[in-house]
Amino acid sequence: MEQTAPQTQPQPWWQFPKGRSGNPSGMTKARLRAAELFDEFRTVHSREPTASDAARLRAAGKLAAKLESTRGAVLDEDASRMTRNLNWTLARLGLGTAPVRAPTAAPTASGRGLLKERASE
Repeated sequence: MEQTAPQTQPQPWWQFPKGRSGNPSGMTKARLRAAELFDEFRTVHSREPTASDAARLRAAGKLAAKLESTRGAVLDEDASRMTRNLNWTLARLGLGTAPVRAPTAAPTASGRGLLKERASE
């Protein structure tokens, strides 16, 4: 009679073997977001952030992580405030600028004349 190896049941996601972390990278979401913002800052400005820039980048990372979090309920009003604060902080750092819209082509004096000519034809 052959013996088979005991079947192991997959453990639920919240139970980890002893000595193994549930977060193997060791970085929280806030630190990951801040690291992404540091990289973006270096790319945009081609320099290292100053101490005040670094503090703002870390704060923006915490705000972004809090907004992304599925843990705990964030009230709509609080989410709105955090979003506004995050946008302000990123804009202050030169990272959160909105795309520039193309200027609307207003008819010039000569353009108005052409429109009148075409309308009279």
